[in-house]
Parts: sequence; C-alpha cells; structure tokens
Amino acid sequence: MIVFEAQAHTDAFTGLYNRRYANLLFQNINAEHLHLQWCIAMLDNDDFKEINDTYGNNVGDLVLQQVAEIIRQSLRKADVVVRWGGEEFLLLIDDVHPVTAFLILEKLRISIAETVFVVDGLRLKFTVTSGLDE
Repeated sequence: MIVFEAQAHTDAFTGLYNRRYANLLFQNINAEHLHLQWCIAMLDNDDFKEINDTYGNNVGDLVLQQVAEIIRQSLRKADVVVRWGGEEFLLLIDDVHPVTAFLILEKLRISIAETVFVVDGLRLKFTVTSGLDE
C-alpha cells in the first residue's frame, strides 16, 4: 500500500511531489492549524513553449527533468518541491524569513540562467521567473 501511495503523490516524470500531494499537505496544515512559517513560491520556465515548439516535446521533457534536479539540489530536505503544472513548480520553503526565501529564489534563478542544458546534442539556455508569498 505504501508503494501505491508514494506513486500517487509523486510526479513520475520528475520524481518531485505532484499537485495531489500538495493539496493533501495544504489540507493537513489547515486541519492541524500548524503555525509553521512557510514561504510559498511559484517558479515558471520562461518561454518554455518555444523550446517544445522548436526542438520537440522530448527535448522539453529532458530540460524539465534537469530543472527539477537543480531545484531539488538547491533546497533543503525540509523544503517541499512540487511539479504544479506543465513547466511550473511550487516551492514551500520551510521556516525562513521572507527575505531569506527571496535570496534562495534569486540564487536558484541565477543557477538556472547560468546552466547550459545539454539535450540530444543541443546546448540550451533559458530563464525562470518566480513569485513569493509568505
């Protein structure tokens, strides 16, 4: 049963949590009245449709996997990363001041912007945009 639950809460493509898991997490936080300080951010790949249209969905998919890995490596284990939509990621940054969360997002933005994504012999660069709520 635990295997099925893990599969139900994980995006099979990126290995990140999925939207279903995020919804359960929000319900639990609300139901248990947890007073932890979470900073919530959305991160979106800029002009990602152009990558898919120009190079194909396979290349776009491989880029998404690499972006997911950069995000995962950039955050702490206590933080939660969710593949929210096609190329959108929800980040729940645990127990930090909003200024610190902003600095984390800025470092992540720069890291992705400076990365050369090598996919199927192509060398691609792109940027991300994020927004933060405390």
